[in-house]
Amino acid sequence: MMAQASTADPVVLTAINNLRLKTTLKIGALTNNFIVPSSSPTSSSSNAKPKDPAPRPRHHPLTIVELEGHMRSEHEKDESTRGSPAEVLKSVFDVFVESSVVGMRKPDPAFYEYALKQLGVMAEETVFLDDIGINLVAAKKLGIKTIRVHPGKSVDAVKELEGYVGVKLRDGAGDAKL
Repeated sequence: MMAQASTADPVVLTAINNLRLKTTLKIGALTNNFIVPSSSPTSSSSNAKPKDPAPRPRHHPLTIVELEGHMRSEHEKDESTRGSPAEVLKSVFDVFVESSVVGMRKPDPAFYEYALKQLGVMAEETVFLDDIGINLVAAKKLGIKTIRVHPGKSVDAVKELEGYVGVKLRDGAGDAKL
């Protein structure tokens, strides 16, 4: 699988935590990841049906310090940890759809349709955030509302998301008006 990012975006993590605490909205993540095959693919593996992931239970809010601590100590397992960094990150979402698991990738419309089905929502009820334009175009064609997350400007994307969900998702830092 691709290496996980070594740092998480605190603005996005705060928004996810606030969505979970202040709403009953379902939260999903779609990732284009891959697993390097240990041997050549077989015809049976390329035709495998996507696995249905189990819905994720809601957990206490995850802090940036906690997530980064898990990322630094990936192999450390004790009562204070909640699993590997990947498991911890996945736990903040109701559904986590991985291309390497389901055999589809963004911007394939089937990938989005699969995610919608797993979440139990209609395209028109959904807001999709991504940093890659072609992924947003494909989602928009299905009727999904889209928000482009420009590198280093996640605050702008979260502000736009607040307009869709009607709830303040930022912690207030950096929002002061002069």
